[in-house]
Amino acid sequence: MKKILTLTIPVILIFINSCNKENSLIPDIYWGEVTALKNGESWNGKIRAAPNAIFGYGFDIRIDVYNGYDIQIESFKITKIPYLERYYIIDTIKSNVDSVLTGASYGTLLGGDVIGNLYNVFPGDINNFITVTSYNETTREVEGAFEVMFVKRPIQGYIGDPSSPDTLRFTNGIFHTKVNELE
Repeated sequence: MKKILTLTIPVILIFINSCNKENSLIPDIYWGEVTALKNGESWNGKIRAAPNAIFGYGFDIRIDVYNGYDIQIESFKITKIPYLERYYIIDTIKSNVDSVLTGASYGTLLGGDVIGNLYNVFPGDINNFITVTSYNETTREVEGAFEVMFVKRPIQGYIGDPSSPDTLRFTNGIFHTKVNELE
């Protein structure tokens, strides 16, 4: 009996562990790493990048955060980043405006599909930037740093999540990802 238990328990543990990975609700679309401080606390997410689909200006980075149940709870996007290795100011420009200016947006989600709060780039903050420190044209890998401050955007007729802070400040952000073609 002891031999059967000794063999059975590891098999069950391996089976449970492999099921958890296969049954993940997080889509297999991310590549790389991203970390930052969000209002002074450690923050990270799943990152992906693709050429800017709307106007074709550079590439866009999207960072999504999931909770322990694989439900998306945050979405952070920096748009129209040029491929050149240099410093770029993140402007208050929206991603759907035909402009070469780099912009950003941030939002929270409730239950994965209901808008919690939307945030706009805080205007006039000189610390809103992204720096592309490395871009490899062959592998399409890109590395860099970013800092940006957001302010909660009022949505007419919708309160959102009142417990969310009015401002969010991302500092010491670093990323490494790959610009993948659109699917």
